[in-house]
Amino acid sequence: MSEPTQSNTKAVTDGCPSLPDSLLKAKRHELTDIKLKITKMGEKDFPDDLQGHVFIIAPVGTIESGGLPFTNGDSFLSGDGMIYRLDFQQKGEVLLTTRIIRPPDYYADEASQPGEKYAKYQFRNHGIIRFSWCLGSRNDLSIAFLPMKFAEDSQERLLVAYDAGRHYEIDTESLEVATPVGWNKEWRGEIELNFPLQCLNFPFSPVLSTAHPVFDVRKSEMFTVNYGMSLKTFLGIVTNTANKLAKQVKKVFPPARPYLEKFKLPEDFIYLCAGMVKEN
Repeated sequence: MSEPTQSNTKAVTDGCPSLPDSLLKAKRHELTDIKLKITKMGEKDFPDDLQGHVFIIAPVGTIESGGLPFTNGDSFLSGDGMIYRLDFQQKGEVLLTTRIIRPPDYYADEASQPGEKYAKYQFRNHGIIRFSWCLGSRNDLSIAFLPMKFAEDSQERLLVAYDAGRHYEIDTESLEVATPVGWNKEWRGEIELNFPLQCLNFPFSPVLSTAHPVFDVRKSEMFTVNYGMSLKTFLGIVTNTANKLAKQVKKVFPPARPYLEKFKLPEDFIYLCAGMVKEN
């Protein structure tokens, strides 16, 4: 590459290859069947018998950022994922198609941008999480793929995964999301409190899983995990403060007592999930 490279100190580059700036940048442009220029490497020609597809996934920022990097220094992992597919179906040619991954929460993010009708529900970046206090958590599907093929499948199917969200199956031809893994009732959110005002019953519940599920080719089963921390574990000593506050509220506002008694703190949980993806 001929572009400038990023190096913070001399010690970083001594004895190590430099990191191209292009690895820290991303655009959100979606492309369809773009023919790539093949650069000859030495004396070797492009193989005539090369066939198939290469799938690559990477984060590309948010709707408002327009790409990467974030100007305010937010984490690269807090943003939409994009699929890059290289097609080797034509002799001597390589075609590129790219698509942003759009689960349902993507459209909620789009509709709550500044200036839009629902801007008051806007999602914002919080570390590697993109969150709205009214709508819940974005499922930024941008980390990894899982190919799988059941006994009755004629070809492999493809899942895309993220650490803080449900996995989705991708249509490998259109690159659009096809379906989420499992039923809604089979997933438990990190924040699902039994609170009478239902102020934390988000439309897009924060679901914690793994970005690297596995597929058992012998038994034709996909294995993943759904886990969460209790509020006590998550907030530590804040829980004690909340309990003391609840007692004071009971004294000051007797009518609130029956509602507060219905409030239960969730416990730590972890589920091993299998069989959520069915054969066609």
